[in-house]
Amino acid sequence: MTNRISLAFKTLKPLPLNNMYSQTKTGRRFKSKKAVEFENRMTCELIRKKHEMFKFEIDTSVFEHFLTCKIVCELPRSKLITKKGTVNTKSGDVDNFCKPIIDNIFKFMDKLDDSIILQVDVCKRFSQDNNYNIYVEFTRREIIELDDL
Repeated sequence: MTNRISLAFKTLKPLPLNNMYSQTKTGRRFKSKKAVEFENRMTCELIRKKHEMFKFEIDTSVFEHFLTCKIVCELPRSKLITKKGTVNTKSGDVDNFCKPIIDNIFKFMDKLDDSIILQVDVCKRFSQDNNYNIYVEFTRREIIELDDL
C-alpha cells in the first residue's frame, strides 16, 4: 500500500485565492481567466498521474485514515526579494496559494474530498531554476496516529 503521493507542477505559477474570481459590475462572480489557465495547466499534470492517484485513493479509507499535506511553492528570486533586499509583499500570501491547489487536485479524486486533510504545511521559497514550481505531497496516516500531531 502506498502511503504517500507526490505531485510536481513545473513552471506553474501559484494562483492566489484572491485571483480565482472576478466580478461584473452587477456583482456576479465568475472564474477569472487566470484561474481557468491555472486549472488547465494542473489538469494536464494530474492526467499523467491519474493511475497513481487512483491507487492512492482506493487504498485510503475515510474510516481509518486522514491525510497530511505539504505544499512548496517555488518562485523566482526576483519575485520574492526586491532590489533593495527586502521581502516583496506582492509575491502572494502563502496561505492563499493552498486552496486553489488542493481544490484542483481533489477534483480528480472520486472517493475522497479535501475534508480528510487534517494538517497542511506550506512554504514558498526561491526556485533553483528561476521558474515558478509547485510541489505537493499527501501522506496517508492512520487515525490512531492523531495523538502524534
